[in-house]
This record gives sequence, C-alpha cells and structure tokens, in this order.
Amino acid sequence: MRSELSDIQKETSEAVVGIHKSFATEAADKFNYYMRIAEKFMSEGKYYRAVDAYTLAGIYKSDDPLAYAGRAHALFASGEYMSSAYFLARAIDIFPQYVNFKIDLNAMIPDKDRLESRIEDVKQWIDRTDSAQLSFLLAYIYEQLDKLNLATEAIQFAQEKMPDSPAAAALKQAIEKKR
Repeated sequence: MRSELSDIQKETSEAVVGIHKSFATEAADKFNYYMRIAEKFMSEGKYYRAVDAYTLAGIYKSDDPLAYAGRAHALFASGEYMSSAYFLARAIDIFPQYVNFKIDLNAMIPDKDRLESRIEDVKQWIDRTDSAQLSFLLAYIYEQLDKLNLATEAIQFAQEKMPDSPAAAALKQAIEKKR
C-alpha cells in the first residue's frame, strides 16, 4: 500500500519531521533556489519580494505544497490576508499532512510586532466581514503559535461557514488532535 507521502518529492516528505524555519532543502535545483531566495527575503522583511520568489518556485514544481505554504506566509506578513488564506488552503489541499508541520512563525516573520499586528488586523477584518477564510487563516496562525483555545474557536467558525472545505477539515482535525 502506498502512502500519500510517496506521491510527494523526497525532499518534501523529509521536511515533515521537526520544527521548520525554512521550506527549502539543500537540493540544487531551480525550485529550491527560489525557495531559498524567498526565505532570504522573508528574513530581511521584504515580504512582497518573497511572494514573487515563492511564485517562481511554484512554477518549477506546481504540485509542491511548500511553495504555496511559503507564499501564504509571505502574503500574511505583507498584509494580504485573503490571498494568504487561499494559498494556505491550496497547500493543505495538495498535501493534507501539511497541517502536521510545525512552523516557527517567529523565524519566518522575525519582526514580532509585525506578527502581532497582523494577527490583530486579521481579527478586525473578521469582525467587520465575518469571513470564514480569514478565520481559517487565523486558526492556522494560532495553531502554529500553540494557542489552541483560540485556534479551536477560529476553526469552528470557519468550518460552520465552509463545511465542504477539505483544508478547513484537515486543520480542525490537527487542532483537535493537539488538544
């Protein structure tokens, strides 16, 4: 019996273990070249450039969820929340086990004030718009920060409004498993 991991590149499947500060591997191909460039831009606070580099990486491996996940993080850091939620959902739809990755958001977005202000901004947008997609994004952020009560509340709201979303269902299951 084949596991779902067998359909994903070897470098991607090896990335499942541990807490991640990077989505790139050491492989010397165009995909990882652009992934490393994107992460360099992230560490420098050049989030829109990181979005562009993750987009280029995705051109070389359009089925690799890590390019979508990286793009989601860069879009979140730059304040593009709906796009961030979309690409996060794409990453999870392609590779549902992505919800089991532990991402060090403080390493990805080293400016703690920016991370906190983005979270507050998303919460305000949810209050204004009742957006299930933004609630899904916020649930993911809270889950990564180990704020499981807040993650549970956010994913329940998202699931009520998006009951057919495989990404939201996978994230909800991951949050419940951690509780």
